[in-house]
Amino acid sequence: MLTFFVVRDGRQAPEPAFKLQICAATTDGLLEAATETLQARGMTVRSLSFGPDGLVAYAEVR
Repeated sequence: MLTFFVVRDGRQAPEPAFKLQICAATTDGLLEAATETLQARGMTVRSLSFGPDGLVAYAEVR
């Protein structure tokens, strides 16, 4: 599961946006698949890491 937060600017706290189900054969594949999914939605990924409940991403709208 990918939990995604939107970064609007450096002065505001990130806002929760949505959760996505991401599947891949490897751990590295999950990072790549998550990045590609967010980029396809018009996002610029700022941070992507594994958290206790799955992937956590911070990205901004292009």
